[in-house]
Amino acid sequence: MALRLTYRSIAAALFLCASAHAAAATHAGRGVFNFTSGSGCPLGDATAGGQACDRLALADADTHATVDTEGHTIHFDNTRHYDADTPVGDVLLQGTGVDAKGKRVPLSLHLKLNRDGNKWKVSMHAHAPVRGDFSDVRIDPYTVTVNGPKGEEIVLTQERAIAVLAKPSLSARIAQGLVHVRPAGDLADAPDVIVSLGVGKVAKRLARVRFQSQLDGDAGIAARIAQGNWSLDMEALSGQIPRRAVQGDLFLFGLENETLLQPLREKGFAKHDALTIGAKDGQGYLRFNGVQQAFAQADRVARLFMEDSFLGLILTQQRGAVVAAAVKTGNGN
Repeated sequence: MALRLTYRSIAAALFLCASAHAAAATHAGRGVFNFTSGSGCPLGDATAGGQACDRLALADADTHATVDTEGHTIHFDNTRHYDADTPVGDVLLQGTGVDAKGKRVPLSLHLKLNRDGNKWKVSMHAHAPVRGDFSDVRIDPYTVTVNGPKGEEIVLTQERAIAVLAKPSLSARIAQGLVHVRPAGDLADAPDVIVSLGVGKVAKRLARVRFQSQLDGDAGIAARIAQGNWSLDMEALSGQIPRRAVQGDLFLFGLENETLLQPLREKGFAKHDALTIGAKDGQGYLRFNGVQQAFAQADRVARLFMEDSFLGLILTQQRGAVVAAAVKTGNGN
C-alpha cells in the first residue's frame, strides 16, 4: 500500500509539473503572439482562437519572453547592447472599466519595452474608447519582469495596471482629445473617426478611419465581419503621420510582409494614400491606392485592429452605442 501511494504521489507530482509547464510558453524572435485573456475581449467573441486577445510582440531576434497564463507572469530576457534607444517588445492586456455614465467599456493596457545600451526603458498607457476616469477596473493580474544587472526586475504589477487604466495619463488624455468622431456622411450608423493634431481652427487633420458593412439591423462589428461583406478604410489626410508608427502598426497587425504595402512600409503614408482591408461575399481582400489583391487574413487583421488599437476601440464603441440605442428603442424604453 505504501509503495502504491508513493507511485501515485510521484504520478500526481509529474502531472502537476507537466500542467504548470504547459501553461507557460517561451517565445523568441520577431513576431506577434496572442494568449488567453481571462477578462474578456473588446469584440466579445472569438479572436485568434477563443478569448486569446491579449498580445505579446517581440521586435527582434535577441528578445525572448515567457508567458505563464496560469501564474499570470510574463518575463522578458535580452542581453544585447544597443547603440540607440530601440523598441524590443510590448504587451497588450485587455480589461474593462466603468465610465462616468456607469457603462462598462473595454480598456487596454499597452506596455512598451525598449533597450538603450544595456538598460531597459519601460512606458505604459491606456487605450480607452471614451474620455475620463474609470472605476471597477478588471484586468488579469499579470506581473511583468525583465532581466536586470542584479536579477529579475518588476516593471508591471496588477496594482499599477489598474491605476493606469483608472486614471489615464496626461499623454493618453491629450491623445483622446485629438480624436474627432463623426458619422460617415449619410450612414449615421457607420463608425467613422477623424484623427486631428491640435484643436479648433488650427487643427490639422491627419487621417480618417471608418468601418462599413452591408449588414442591416443592429448587429455589432464582430457579426458584420462574420457576414462577409465589409470594409475597414484608412485614408491619409496629410503626409505627417510618423513613418515609425506606420511601420509598427504594419508589424503588429501582420501586414509588414505584404508586397503590395512595400511603399507604405518604406516611406509611410503620403497625403491621400488609401488603404482598405475588407471582404466581398466572404472573400478577403487588401487594397492600396486602387490596387487590390486577395487577402485570406482580412477577417483576422480587422478584428485585431478593432481590439488592439486606440482607434479600433473607438470604432467598436461607436457601433456599440448604435446597437444599444436600437435595442432600447425596440424594447420601447
